[in-house]
Amino acid sequence: MMEAWLSGEAGAYAVPSGSLVKIVQLASDREFLVKRAELDRAFGSAYDARIVAVKDESEARRLAATQYQAELATRLFLLLYDEAETAGDRAAVASDLAELLASTTVGDGVENVLFSRPFPIDLETEFVRAATAPYAAVSSLISRLVQFQSSIQTVRMCFDNVDRNIFDDRCPYADFDKIATYRGCFKTFATGHGKSRETSFSLLQVLSDLNGIPGARRVVTAWASGFANYNRTKLQIVEEPELDEFEHEGSADRRAFENVRIQLKAVTEKLRDNDLDAARRFASQLIDLQLKQPNGSSYAAKSLCAMSQEAKLLELWDLQYEWAQQATQLRPTDPFGHGQVADALIDAGRLIEASEALDKCAAWGDPLYAATGRARILREGGKLVEARSAYLSAYESFSADPEAVHALLGAAVTARDMGHLQQSLREFDRALELYPNDPFLLMGKAATQNDLGDWKGVLQTVQAMAIVRPGDASGPLARANALKLSGSLEAAVAEFTALKRGFPYLPQPRIGLIDSLRMLERHQAAMAEIAEAQARFPRNMHFVAQMADVKRELGKPQEAFTDVLNAIKDNPNELRLLSTLSRLNRACHRDAEALGIVDQAILSNPQVFWLRLERADLLKRLGHVEEALAAYSQLETEQPNYLPVVNSKAALLTHLGRFEEAHDLLKGRVSRETQDEWRSFILLGLLLCRQGRYKDAVIHLNLRPEAIPFARERRMFANAVASAELGLGRLGSAAAVSVDKAGEVTNVIRFHALAATAHPSAKAIYSDNEGLSGKLIELKDEIARRFKIVDKPSKHTMDWLMMMEQNALLLEAA
Repeated sequence: MMEAWLSGEAGAYAVPSGSLVKIVQLASDREFLVKRAELDRAFGSAYDARIVAVKDESEARRLAATQYQAELATRLFLLLYDEAETAGDRAAVASDLAELLASTTVGDGVENVLFSRPFPIDLETEFVRAATAPYAAVSSLISRLVQFQSSIQTVRMCFDNVDRNIFDDRCPYADFDKIATYRGCFKTFATGHGKSRETSFSLLQVLSDLNGIPGARRVVTAWASGFANYNRTKLQIVEEPELDEFEHEGSADRRAFENVRIQLKAVTEKLRDNDLDAARRFASQLIDLQLKQPNGSSYAAKSLCAMSQEAKLLELWDLQYEWAQQATQLRPTDPFGHGQVADALIDAGRLIEASEALDKCAAWGDPLYAATGRARILREGGKLVEARSAYLSAYESFSADPEAVHALLGAAVTARDMGHLQQSLREFDRALELYPNDPFLLMGKAATQNDLGDWKGVLQTVQAMAIVRPGDASGPLARANALKLSGSLEAAVAEFTALKRGFPYLPQPRIGLIDSLRMLERHQAAMAEIAEAQARFPRNMHFVAQMADVKRELGKPQEAFTDVLNAIKDNPNELRLLSTLSRLNRACHRDAEALGIVDQAILSNPQVFWLRLERADLLKRLGHVEEALAAYSQLETEQPNYLPVVNSKAALLTHLGRFEEAHDLLKGRVSRETQDEWRSFILLGLLLCRQGRYKDAVIHLNLRPEAIPFARERRMFANAVASAELGLGRLGSAAAVSVDKAGEVTNVIRFHALAATAHPSAKAIYSDNEGLSGKLIELKDEIARRFKIVDKPSKHTMDWLMMMEQNALLLEAA
């Protein structure tokens, strides 16, 4: 293999020839031998110049010829637009175009350019249509351009309106325009906007296509934000559940049936309005009405199960259980009712009682539901291997039953929980072959694709979900989560906000919105959203945990303790709350207490993966090095590609000086989109610092901080660079890049940089120790002594100081 330089605009390609490079002009076949340094003169200004790996010169020539033909076709199209051309000239041009467009690759390249700019204002399209009518490929492309003209104009206008200061110095406006044109980004946005005015799908596609372009994320986010000024389709309101199954067979009293329908709808509306007293009252009236009808207990039980499922959707676990239990009292031999009771008990964490309800479900005729329910109990209890085996066994025993799809769903979800993401995706795909377009399988597949960082795949799955369940919130939620996880946080905030408005009765959009605001460190906005959510969903403990996390991130963990402890009194088995309490203790540097909380939770949930990871992290913080390393290794065995484990273990190995082992864990991880991927990148820089390879660290970390969309990771990155600059003795550079936040090691690095440069603000930072651990305060004291902020002799060497700072950074980064 060898490198080749190609450009259609330049009409040339270049390949190595000894120590020189041979440039070949395609139009004339003339050849030139030049030095590599002169290549930029030939290709640097071409918008479509690229470097590719080829087998030989013939492959380079073939690829370059395709690009050249696309460039010629583009120029011919522009002749079609020229008002000075006669009808005969246009006909001749259209004939030549038809030959060139016979190649799909050429056609794609032409479209990329033509979709980047609207028609000339004075273009008379009817003349162009007349000239191209005999040539199907050309006529079809003209029709597409006419169809999307409005969106092409919108997309171009929004791009041109992007503030020039947003563009990275390494890729200014004009260069970015060329690259976005050649890579089809204008076409992607224009076709997405033109088809549905919904550009979230297109946003992820464009970000992927521009991967590696400096400043791309900021430019694309600003570019796409302009589309909001144009009309967009409103989210559909979720459909009401289908209630025809409750019609009384053979009943002549149609009015009674209509009353049932109206009353069920009223209950649903009150649940969604969070008026639970009214919902209970309407439900009681409905059941009284149905019990007066012939065979009324059967229909009343069905209504209760339907209402129970609606309560489940809204995470109203108590009400879900109450109505399901009432259904079994009316029809004790109905297995469906017992299954709903078990479902509610599992959701409430009452697993022993749930198992008893499943026994009744099986005894009265639904062994499949009982089998998948028992598998779910194993999964909820963290026994993932056993749960997966139980799901697969259930499918094997009941594969003839259409409802066996839920067993395959459970097995694929459990594989995802175990970190076997590719296996999970394969199982979802196989299950969808057996049960095409099953909405639950599509939702599960989208979640796995999110975990894999396969944003294009998520969008394709979401499109399928929109067809199967138009108006349902699940697809847009998956899309919004993809935006959040991929770092498109502003777009995620917009999506979640729209979902909150469209589905005000669902907690999930609010949870996603609050998480996105936290990632942007817009803490006040997040707290306002949490307060609103808690008023709407007072029983949802997720918002208690989120409020505590926001206060912890603001450096005020003590303020959150009371609320969390009160919530735990009412929900003693809620793992989310226990984990939150552990994090609060950790923020207060009470690591032993935090470990005790986690150990207590693990006693009841011995196989919950993330709990065991939290325990390993606490062991590391407490200095139980060997025990922590063993814990990480066990977790890595179970989920070898789970980045939080990889990062934590690599950080510990680096701390221990086992650099080669740490490097083996981190190398080859080139993707930088999610928070954990950015942390892997930063950790590799810190590893180089710990090895004393400060120059290599600076080269590795050669990015603008603004390229990182996540605020916390951006600070970690800035201070990793500052540490490397300090190691090189470039004190001014360290001071310029370092960032300070109270309570973090960043405060120490910033103080070191300012103290070393004798900056007048160093003394003020020295006295600000709020939220810092004793070890970090000790570091600041040593810095103050070394750089004469205080009149005391230094106690340690500079090597000790640098090592301790880097270890503190490692601890915070993973």
